[in-house]
Amino acid sequence: MTKAIAEENGVPMPSFFGYMIKYSIPILIPVFILVTLVFF
Repeated sequence: MTKAIAEENGVPMPSFFGYMIKYSIPILIPVFILVTLVFF
């Protein structure tokens, strides 16, 4: 829903796989590894 509202107002939004490559791999995976090492 947020993607539809943003695209309606002319804001470019990445596709699901674009999101995975741009945010998930470089940011979320290292954070997950760091949290795993700290708490477990």
